[in-house]
Amino acid sequence: MYSMQWGAEKSNSWLTSCLTSLCESVFLIEPIKGVVLAYVLAFAIRNADNEIGRAASQRYREEEVPKNPGHKHQKLYVDMDTPFAPLKSDEVEAVRLRRTREKQMMTIFYGLLVYMVFVGVSLTLCRYVRDPTMYYFNTHLSDTYSGQHPHFNKIRKPGDFWAWMDKVFVTNSYNLDDVRTGPLAERRHVLVGIPRLRQQRHRKGVCTHAIHASQFECELTDQIETSDFDIGWKPFLRDRNIISGDSPWKHQSQSAWSDGAIWSKHGSTGYVQTLSREKSNMRKQFKALANESWIDELTSVVLLEFDVYSPDSNLFASIIYMVEFLEPGGAECTAVYYIFRLFSDVFGGEVSYDSDAIGVFVCWVVLTALGIGIVVSLLKRLVKLRMLFFTLPWNIFDIILVSTTFSSLALIIVCEVIGRRDINDIVNNGGAGNIQNIASCSNALNHILAVNVFCAIIRFLKLLRFNRRMLLLSLTLRKGKVALRSFIIFYTLTIILFAHPIYILFHNYVSFFKTFLDTCSLIFTISVGKFPNRKSLDQVNHFPTILFITYAIFTVIVTMNIFIAIINDAFTKAREENSKQKNYYDMLDYLKRRLNDKFAQIGITSKSKLCSN
Repeated sequence: MYSMQWGAEKSNSWLTSCLTSLCESVFLIEPIKGVVLAYVLAFAIRNADNEIGRAASQRYREEEVPKNPGHKHQKLYVDMDTPFAPLKSDEVEAVRLRRTREKQMMTIFYGLLVYMVFVGVSLTLCRYVRDPTMYYFNTHLSDTYSGQHPHFNKIRKPGDFWAWMDKVFVTNSYNLDDVRTGPLAERRHVLVGIPRLRQQRHRKGVCTHAIHASQFECELTDQIETSDFDIGWKPFLRDRNIISGDSPWKHQSQSAWSDGAIWSKHGSTGYVQTLSREKSNMRKQFKALANESWIDELTSVVLLEFDVYSPDSNLFASIIYMVEFLEPGGAECTAVYYIFRLFSDVFGGEVSYDSDAIGVFVCWVVLTALGIGIVVSLLKRLVKLRMLFFTLPWNIFDIILVSTTFSSLALIIVCEVIGRRDINDIVNNGGAGNIQNIASCSNALNHILAVNVFCAIIRFLKLLRFNRRMLLLSLTLRKGKVALRSFIIFYTLTIILFAHPIYILFHNYVSFFKTFLDTCSLIFTISVGKFPNRKSLDQVNHFPTILFITYAIFTVIVTMNIFIAIINDAFTKAREENSKQKNYYDMLDYLKRRLNDKFAQIGITSKSKLCSN
């Protein structure tokens, strides 16, 4: 922004001055500052040592030794305050144990610092990668494409899908030119690349009627069609098209697409129709597809894949609207939004970086350094323990932490490189292409970052067990692990016990119970206090009065009380055992003692006061 105001000459001068001042600070000022500070500290410590020596010499006095025949020395300096005597064996052992515990405490302290920085930098990197405005952008896109009439979730047949495409999707899709020419409402999001339709079909076959024992033409739901067809799903004859030999409706795989696709539960293959970016041409295309019955009774699923960009928030979104036509009739509609951001922008023709790019780079460098340090520590432990290294669970945990760290750092670089390449291709090719490869990479980065932060926090919490108070939680879980294991088995069987009859009786009437997994999920949420909407259960007359009350009484009153009793009993045993242990590793006392030692060395605290403490 400043370079646009100042011009090229002032911007280059400003950049040169910044680099010059940085080099001067690193190579000249900082070394001189370090040398001067070292001389000042050496002078202060030397004077403090002399004063301590003079004060100590005043506590000694010279005494005459009684004359004995053959005695070699006539004078002896005796310390009147401290008697000279060898330490006893138990005192030596106590000092050795104290020194060992201090070394262990320093190891724990350095580990706490490392993992505290690791967690802080990881959370900061997540803050940069996952911007809070992504939620509002997601809500805006959902309201724009799914909240307007005709609603996307109410699509039940092919005609409803084409009506939604005409009145909602095309109406709210804008080109990159609308950023400068369109009204403010059209600048909230613009199309990036080219939208496309993709469908998968069931293979046509012959079935036998269960009642009349007659054969009829039907769709084979367990087989996916991969053949090529002519317009109208007519059999394709290759000799008709002598020039190209390609069918108009050709089955394509992901390897045939140069711009890639996001993998979904329906794979990434199918019959693809590329749409135009212009509204008028787009309407002509899908109206022609509707007239040619591109979606018919053999269509299994239709996916609309497109990408948008928000110039105001510098966010990208790769969107998939999926309509799955079910065999009994009707359809199941799903919308998926992959929202991400790039720290480099090439829409203006030149690469520019936003203000968060420097923070991401710093976090990347710090995490790389910490990751290398953890790898070195793991290698030292591996050399020392050899095969025993792999039997310790926390070593495996550290390997997972390091793997996710370097994977996330590599994915950040890959996202930026692929992002710049794909967006450059879109700009240079007149808008052709898409950014679904970047969305896939960003989605993988989100999952790896989530695992990485979770592992780092668990590792940090493990290091907090340095005294009795922090060990109380782990002792409670250790004392109650046998009872908790039995309770988990009992609780799981209880959920299955009630989920099966509820699913069998009501899966035809209530959407919450349409699958067995949905039924188990609802049963579990009821046990923790989250109850379903009463309107959704009105179709089932006796569910709230009989089965629901029985389950609520059994889980809330019986099962939860058993769980509380197990935790209470384990906590009582853990507290009794914890009270018998000595608090060897109190971090605050240890740090206070070390600071007092350092203060006494430089003369800030007197030696007599230190001994009294």
